[in-house]
Amino acid sequence: MAKAHETIRGQRNALERLVARIPGFRGYLDREARREADKILREHGASLLERGLRELHEIAARAALDELDDLHELANQLDKLRAELRFADRGYSGFFDEIVLDSPAALDAVYERDERIVEQIEQVVSQIADVEFQAASVRAVVKRLGLALAERRTAILGLGSR
Repeated sequence: MAKAHETIRGQRNALERLVARIPGFRGYLDREARREADKILREHGASLLERGLRELHEIAARAALDELDDLHELANQLDKLRAELRFADRGYSGFFDEIVLDSPAALDAVYERDERIVEQIEQVVSQIADVEFQAASVRAVVKRLGLALAERRTAILGLGSR
């Protein structure tokens, strides 16, 4: 049964997986709904990161003194990404107002990038909650997440300049 479930899940496209993962998310196809879809995606990610931050603060409260600097630095990095998601401009004007997506592949690339970002956010939160918490491992995922968010912004701005 589990194998059949994985086969079906593997046949879904990135949009279908995002819709299943994020309540209220419907995608960017409808121009008028793009800003709202972007907001939903960002709020979902920011909420997950807030949960991770709370857990990280709980870990810091129990940590040895020599671990505190490392944990506080990680918390600051995580909070910066959370703020970037939550408070960044609601939608990128070129992508959300003007662009006509000329191919399904262009839109699929946006969905796939967004899906990877959501997966990385979930991975950060999962690693923080893990009993075997390792700050270095979480820091590596946080770094990749920061790069992925920067790439997303660049890619979307590039779509808008076509």
